[in-house]
Amino acid sequence: MREYHYVWLIWSSAFLLPWIALFLVVPGHRIVMWRTSWATSLFGATEPIFVPEYWNPPSLFDLAQRTGIDIESFIFCFAIGGIGAVLYNALTKQDLVPMSEVEKGLSLHRFDAPDEPCFPGHLFLGLGSGFRIRGPRAGAALGARVQLYF
Repeated sequence: MREYHYVWLIWSSAFLLPWIALFLVVPGHRIVMWRTSWATSLFGATEPIFVPEYWNPPSLFDLAQRTGIDIESFIFCFAIGGIGAVLYNALTKQDLVPMSEVEKGLSLHRFDAPDEPCFPGHLFLGLGSGFRIRGPRAGAALGARVQLYF
C-alpha cells in the first residue's frame, strides 16, 4: 500500500496541467476560470460523504482516513471547475459577451432566467441571462447561449 500513497495527490495535481495550459493559452477567460475554480474547489469539502463508504483514497498525511477531508479533493475540484468552465469556449473560440436589451426582449429568450441572480454563485461568477456566447458558430452550436430553463 505504501507505494501507492501519493497516487491521489499525483492524479489530482495532474489536472492542474491542462488548467495551467488553458489559463496561459486563453487569456480572455482567465477571470471566469479563476472565479469558477475557486467556487468549485469548495466541493472538495463534500469528501466526508464518500469516505470511507464509497472510497478510501490514500491521502496526504492520511487526512481522508482521519478527518474525511483531504487536500487532494480541493485540488481536483479546483482544476476540473476551471477546465469545465472555459474548455468548450476555448475550443470553439467563443466568448461570453453581454446581450443587448433588444436581444433580451426577443421571444427566443422568454424562458431565460431573470437578470437578478437565481443563486449566489450566479452573481459571483458574473453569469446570468444577460450574457451569451459569441463566436463563429454561436447560433448553431448546441448550448451556445448561457440560459436557465425552469
